[in-house]
Amino acid sequence: MSEAVNHPALETFHEPPTYYNRGGFHCFEVMDALGLFTKHYIASAFTYIWRCDFKGDAAEALRDLKKARRYLDWEIQRREKTSARTSQPDPQPSSIQTNEDRCGNLL
Repeated sequence: MSEAVNHPALETFHEPPTYYNRGGFHCFEVMDALGLFTKHYIASAFTYIWRCDFKGDAAEALRDLKKARRYLDWEIQRREKTSARTSQPDPQPSSIQTNEDRCGNLL
């Protein structure tokens, strides 16, 4: 018989921070209703914008808005590349960015 593991983090895992709740709605519920879960960059930007004024001080809010802008920039780049590929018959392969390249200056 195995012994139960007492892990406080697991007990509170399903309680999201209060900065994700606004006006009776949870950020993820709104994103789901808008169909944003299939659009990673837009969903991430939405999350940072949603919580920016409820997370902490003005510096934290500004940091979250900058993170949101970064995700929007990546979505714009992705769409520009897609648009360029569909308008050119024989596109050249582009260099692949790693997550570290993209996220290096995120914080």
